[in-house]
Amino acid sequence: MWKTPAELKDLSVSGAPGRKLSYFGYEFEVPWDDVDEQKTRVIGSLQLIAFRSGKAIMLSRVPPKRLVNGLLDEAMKRGTLTAWWIKWLYGDDTLESDYNFVHAALETTPSKITLLTPRPKAFRETTLLLYKSTFVLNSNSDIFFIQRKDFRGFQYGDPQSHERRIVDDLFADNGRLEFTFLSGKHNVGISQPEINRVIQSVRVAPQQGSNVDH
Repeated sequence: MWKTPAELKDLSVSGAPGRKLSYFGYEFEVPWDDVDEQKTRVIGSLQLIAFRSGKAIMLSRVPPKRLVNGLLDEAMKRGTLTAWWIKWLYGDDTLESDYNFVHAALETTPSKITLLTPRPKAFRETTLLLYKSTFVLNSNSDIFFIQRKDFRGFQYGDPQSHERRIVDDLFADNGRLEFTFLSGKHNVGISQPEINRVIQSVRVAPQQGSNVDH
């Protein structure tokens, strides 16, 4: 809970032969050309993209402000005053978007809560810490900023730490894309340049649909 987002140091992009894929109305490139068509499938609201090397990507798309609206809807069930109080407590800027809320949570550390902290602020910081605990993968995971012209977000995990799962959460005005990169069997890891290849190539697809563009 003491870690806060840092700038991503390795911005290089893999130039390995790959493929262009299209799901949920977005297209992107992967630096691998061994997509396993039989294992690639939809699992609930998630799209699993499997590769014969054992690597995999889990992709999901979330509507805009789903997190913030869920927080406010829960407050509305308890009464209008509670919803108003939550807006006052967190501030309009924090509740303006899911990105702002997640950013505020990730920047919160236990040092912001002391015995002298006013009760409303202590409640706010404690709640943000609880949300932060659901975003961070594990106690060893580093957090990095992701910045693009049309996306911004966060990466949870560092490939150099040999983590088996790296999550890149991208936020845009029209929604949120979450990429979960899973290392392959026999410790076939995924590098930061390979992740960058995927993230930097994401754009709205010319045609809507969930398909693989051969």
